[in-house]
Amino acid sequence: MKAANSKTWDEILLNEFRYIDSLHPSKELRKELISAENKVKYIKSKSFNNSSPLDSIPFGFPACYWKSILSYNQSEAIKKITIPIFILQGERDYLITMGDYHNWQKVLKANKNVSFKSYHKLNHYFMEWFSNKKSLPQEYYFVSHIPDYVMRDISTWAVKISNNFFYLLPRVQYICTIG
Repeated sequence: MKAANSKTWDEILLNEFRYIDSLHPSKELRKELISAENKVKYIKSKSFNNSSPLDSIPFGFPACYWKSILSYNQSEAIKKITIPIFILQGERDYLITMGDYHNWQKVLKANKNVSFKSYHKLNHYFMEWFSNKKSLPQEYYFVSHIPDYVMRDISTWAVKISNNFFYLLPRVQYICTIG
């Protein structure tokens, strides 16, 4: 799982909004942020339902979407996975942060089939940049590739778990069939 979120989708979107506002504060962006925060409060209230008007819901997504997203708990869902998992995280990522990565470590601490690796220089897209600070939105406009050292880590992990290949194969076929 690369840059896997452990927070709810609304939290991720609001955190991104706040981060961008902190980089380029403006009255317009602040007004949009406050509106988005109020809409998120609304979708978490008892008043929210499938008939809620679109202008009261964040980011123009329909109510059924938010109902589905808010009912999903990835921290509980991942505990049911029995095949090996590799969680990778760019430490400069402002969308899915090291807080998410540390949460996965906490949630999965009892699972011996999980491996973790974070990368100091990488952003959300697993691209290197000229800074060690939190990534900036403009970084994503440049073409880049996932560094070789990440690909080696993934390959090494895959070889390490390959002893269980025949154990995993029926599960992978099942997932591909239903998914």
